[in-house]
Amino acid sequence: MQCPSCGAEIQAGATKCPSCGTPIPRMPPQASENIPYDSGVESIPYLDYNP
Repeated sequence: MQCPSCGAEIQAGATKCPSCGTPIPRMPPQASENIPYDSGVESIPYLDYNP
């Protein structure tokens, strides 16, 4: 990750740039973490079970 002000390399989780002191806003979770669960199986009808 790079500082938006000076371009210096910033460690993940840093709250300010170690080079120029610019505050670093927290980034929202990546979009890949917000993908709804999909089992990959379409609707499978239940068979009537008569023992």
